[in-house]
Amino acid sequence: MKKTIFVSMLLLLLTAVCMAQTPDYTFNPNLSPIKYGVEFFTEEGHGSHRAVVEVKEPSRAVLAHLEWRRHDTDPDSKGVVVENAKGQVVNSASFNVTDMTGDVVFQADTPGKYYIYYMPFYPTHSYFIEKSEYFSPVSKADKGWLSNNALDGDTVDLSGFPKAEQIEIQSKDDFNSFYPMEVPASDEEIAQMTKNITTPYMVFAEDRLFQIRMKKNVPYKWYKSGEVTSFTGTAQPNEIYTFQIGVYALEDIEGLTVEASDFGSIK
Repeated sequence: MKKTIFVSMLLLLLTAVCMAQTPDYTFNPNLSPIKYGVEFFTEEGHGSHRAVVEVKEPSRAVLAHLEWRRHDTDPDSKGVVVENAKGQVVNSASFNVTDMTGDVVFQADTPGKYYIYYMPFYPTHSYFIEKSEYFSPVSKADKGWLSNNALDGDTVDLSGFPKAEQIEIQSKDDFNSFYPMEVPASDEEIAQMTKNITTPYMVFAEDRLFQIRMKKNVPYKWYKSGEVTSFTGTAQPNEIYTFQIGVYALEDIEGLTVEASDFGSIK
């Protein structure tokens, strides 16, 4: 089940409104522990996000243990769709789905790349009238395939399956990408980040390039950087320069205020 992290305690202050810019998807371990990328694919029947995995040898059933670091509500209530490199849907079933990781077993008749769409839905004709619904987590795989691979019982042993390698997490375009500010830190990482903090909250000064979006999760970027209490930026003449201050509360706080002043004698 999804673990809610200090739902009522994450506050966003002075969030900047700025022009959308294309993220740099070069792997940076200070922004995310997993690789992200963008490659267009159709939304219908897929959704906007997928994991790319590599299969070395063909097998009737392969296990992909995915680190997807999701912040959507109830990830275990959503199904998965797996396609091969030709765009053909293959038999699959998901297990042990949490916000951080999930296990997907799928049929791999040929080696190569497979695409695991983990938030699939069929979009409505109008986003303003009817809400699209995610696929059910109930597997639509062939019952014979499920039975032959012992995937239809109340308890399933995944230890004997050959493993696929996770290559990257992809979105269908930059607009839908979770990278980097919607890549959440785990509970263990948050505990490590806060273990030596003696104040009731932590402050994170953030550049406008990294828009603070999540209200219920802490970005992995903050776990890696630790508290950031100062900010430096370069503004052009007559520019209205925006930046952000994120406050992560370690306990319930009330009456939090923000004071601003000019730069005085600073040149």
